[in-house]
Amino acid sequence: MNVKALGKEIEWYLRLWRLAPALLRQYGTLKPERVRLPRSRHAVYIDTGDRRAMKRILLDAVRGRYPINRRFWVDFVQTVGPDLALDVGANYGECVFATEYSEPTRVYAFEANPALQPYLRRSREEHPSADRIELVNALVDERPRGEVPFFVNTQWSGGSTAVQEVAEGIAGRREVQVETVSIDSVLDEIIGQIDTLVFKMDIEGYEPFALRGMERLLDSVETAVGFVEVDLRFLEKSGWTPEAYDEAVLDGFRLFVPDGESETRFREIPSLSAHVRFDSQLHFDLLLVKGWPQRLPEDWELVTA
Repeated sequence: MNVKALGKEIEWYLRLWRLAPALLRQYGTLKPERVRLPRSRHAVYIDTGDRRAMKRILLDAVRGRYPINRRFWVDFVQTVGPDLALDVGANYGECVFATEYSEPTRVYAFEANPALQPYLRRSREEHPSADRIELVNALVDERPRGEVPFFVNTQWSGGSTAVQEVAEGIAGRREVQVETVSIDSVLDEIIGQIDTLVFKMDIEGYEPFALRGMERLLDSVETAVGFVEVDLRFLEKSGWTPEAYDEAVLDGFRLFVPDGESETRFREIPSLSAHVRFDSQLHFDLLLVKGWPQRLPEDWELVTA
């Protein structure tokens, strides 16, 4: 183990030690398999051997942390009341299971990692909107192309990826075969029946492919709001430049990035390529908007150009 890795390991155990009293008070154990989500009446099941699940779900829950991607999902689903909500890269379902759904919303949670499916199914069984939530265990691509290699990060599930160049940096990765789908192929029978769409997407550099695979759906809706994570290093390893992303995928959307004044204040940018020329951030959040919601969630502000 190198010095950097050792430092991270020590930091991890110090954090766990500091939060141990709170964990024991709330759960009676340092490794609960069922975690109550902050600001939610619902819980998710996790693999306590997964460092991401322990840090980003359990320890964040104990500290009351409310990640911006989950806040986006809950706030926009509750305010917009979309016909369709898509969680692409659901992981343990900490976004999709954080809120409830009623008519007319249909919900699809896509997760390629087969190891996470038992936890997602258990969480759905307990959720009051279980009958409205469809779980799809497949890699979301621009078109269905059979089974392909998928690289599971055995220590940090959120780092699992279909991009081999990204996976080469993962120690202890495990290769599995997963089925590919496009969002259009999964939703083929209901395309044309959807007017409003909310989606969240975080799939380690594969986002442009997934977005290209939902073009028919996006063309058919009047209003769509999406929260997409951008990692320029992963995009490059996936074969995409910001210019190509703009031209082939993002045309037709209005683009918004955090402006730094508050977590839920986003400002409009002319294009992804223009933004990255003047901003040194390698990883940032991007809101994609088609049409415009009838109303925005309270505390959210989209500053137009």
